[in-house]
Amino acid sequence: MFEILLNLFDTNYISIMLLMIISVLVAFNKSERPEGTEWIVLILGLFGILIILNCVYDYAEEMISKGNLSSPDLNAIRKFIYFRAFMEHIIYCLIPFLEVMLIIGEGVKRKLLISIPAVLEFILECLSMLGIPVVFGYHSNARWFSGPLSFFPYATSYFYLIILLMYASQLLYVQKNMRTGSIILCISLVTILTGILEFENVITGFMDEIVLIDILIYYEFFFSLYREKIKTQLMEKELEMEQERTALLLAQIRPHFIYNCLSVIRYLCREDSEEAVETIDHFAGYLRRSMEMMTNNACVPFSMEMKLVDDYLYMEKKRFGDKIIITKDIETEDFMIPPLTLQPIVENAIKHGLRQTRRVGDLKITIKRASEKIRIFVEDNGAGFDVSQLKENKERKHIGIDNVRNRLEAMVEGKLTIESEVGKGTKVMIEV
Repeated sequence: MFEILLNLFDTNYISIMLLMIISVLVAFNKSERPEGTEWIVLILGLFGILIILNCVYDYAEEMISKGNLSSPDLNAIRKFIYFRAFMEHIIYCLIPFLEVMLIIGEGVKRKLLISIPAVLEFILECLSMLGIPVVFGYHSNARWFSGPLSFFPYATSYFYLIILLMYASQLLYVQKNMRTGSIILCISLVTILTGILEFENVITGFMDEIVLIDILIYYEFFFSLYREKIKTQLMEKELEMEQERTALLLAQIRPHFIYNCLSVIRYLCREDSEEAVETIDHFAGYLRRSMEMMTNNACVPFSMEMKLVDDYLYMEKKRFGDKIIITKDIETEDFMIPPLTLQPIVENAIKHGLRQTRRVGDLKITIKRASEKIRIFVEDNGAGFDVSQLKENKERKHIGIDNVRNRLEAMVEGKLTIESEVGKGTKVMIEV
């Protein structure tokens, strides 16, 4: 047994080292999975099996050459070498086939057409393994012989390699993508050249190493593309959030609200100067905190957000008096939240919910700690609306809702859900 393991390591040293390197890379990058990683893991597993089969095959060849095998032992060896030949042909075809499948991307019809040679190859190899020597076979003494379609595995592999060459040429000369085109071109040419030299017996024993090097280059190449894709997505997300911030800024500048607040203050200046001063303090606090929030790119303490909401609600109570009843059930304020998360929701509840009905409006703000999550509920008994039409409605009044949802997801992996019924009211839940 030790002799077999030593022979395995001795004859497949480079293949084993490459297999270990790629496996370590895939393992360390398990949290970031570029496209096709699962197929690379499958191929690595199959390649590990193939290396073991090759070692056992060498041992079987040695046993056959000694000529002291019984018929049952010889029959068992024949079954083994059939399976080993099947695995070898399938793996060499599978690698360029998968690369082509990943490169062509979407397109079911194209994928089906390109899959035809691989499917035929699999069928022919299965027939050969079952003893019908269409591609390969073995004599009664376990000696290999080629079948009438022995060229098919090479033709299939070269078919996919030629597609890769055509794709590389398109990248180089049409799209002017020198980096991607050069890498795919090198992988294809080196593999084709090695295959030809092995077939002509000019060199032998290098195909496994070349294929593993191709997998290593392919994985690192697509991993770098994956990183660039993620970086681009992050930049686009930041740009989108900046645009949403601008939209929110424009939405917060509401001349009617400011005018109404100033009208209330003007009235109080005549009727109750002390109350007018207090109202001015709340109005100034609302404006100052709004500007601070809109220029803040990071999360803020919830207590700061709540002060903004309190200032806003104070001004609305001054306008509508007993027509709005506000209740709060706040279990905790010890957490962080994206700026301008709660205030737009409360404002929507009053402006588009309570003020659209003639009955007394009830607004309730509840904050509960649920395990490791914080849940904020804003409930009203206002006009309500059809939630299914929310995504289709691109009116200005929904800028705040979309903005809050997007920033919650991007900044704290939070979520916003809305339940509403026309004529009965709305319930919004924010989870952070």
